[in-house]
Amino acid sequence: MSRPALALAGGLVLLAGALGPGWAQDRTRRKADAPAPTVGDLQRGAASAIQVHPDATLNGSAAKAMQGYSEFLKLQNSDANLRAQALRRLGDLNLESGELERMSNEVSQLDTPGAEAIRLYSILLKAYPDYARNDQVLYQLARAYETTGQSDTALATLDRIVAHYPGAREIAEVHFRRGELLFSAKRYPEAQSAYEKVIARGAGGSSFYEQSLYKHGWSLFKQSQNQACLQSFLKLLDRTL
Repeated sequence: MSRPALALAGGLVLLAGALGPGWAQDRTRRKADAPAPTVGDLQRGAASAIQVHPDATLNGSAAKAMQGYSEFLKLQNSDANLRAQALRRLGDLNLESGELERMSNEVSQLDTPGAEAIRLYSILLKAYPDYARNDQVLYQLARAYETTGQSDTALATLDRIVAHYPGAREIAEVHFRRGELLFSAKRYPEAQSAYEKVIARGAGGSSFYEQSLYKHGWSLFKQSQNQACLQSFLKLLDRTL
């Protein structure tokens, strides 16, 4: 590889910090998009022995919210759609709780909330195969597998979304996450293909366009396709600079 090409490729490392959103950053974005879940949301219009106040926001108390959803799921005659929502939200809260614990404790510590999130999402997918948000449930399940160190299963779960929900709103993001897992596994040709699916949607088709250009270039670079990788890097530099 020529010296200018090496310099260009090496200089692009400086962009990595700004172009590599992870599951944690994704969690922050999703939290901003959706209102805080409350048991009251599920209970409106449903008969229940549990006393629930519709306006209760739980004041950010994840533990209290988790307890409320758990109590709701113990009801034998609750609406199937509401039970599916409760399973999903309880899974989300467990996943978030596990992520917060990992940030404050040893990385090697057993992720009990993450394992519980996996259990809840799996129950939901099996019990309610026609639930309208199962593409999102699968995405969260993939997150849970990834954050508990089960990368191969996380990838297989993302592959399920591609196979069964090709028109999902977040399909570009799914392909990007697949690319990240494949790249980490040093499966560079497959990672290249995953990033290309995001790039094909264009700059306006996904917020992961620039990150995909960056990692697409590195996927080619790892395959010693030095000239080809420069095209992705130069496109990225044109947009960035």
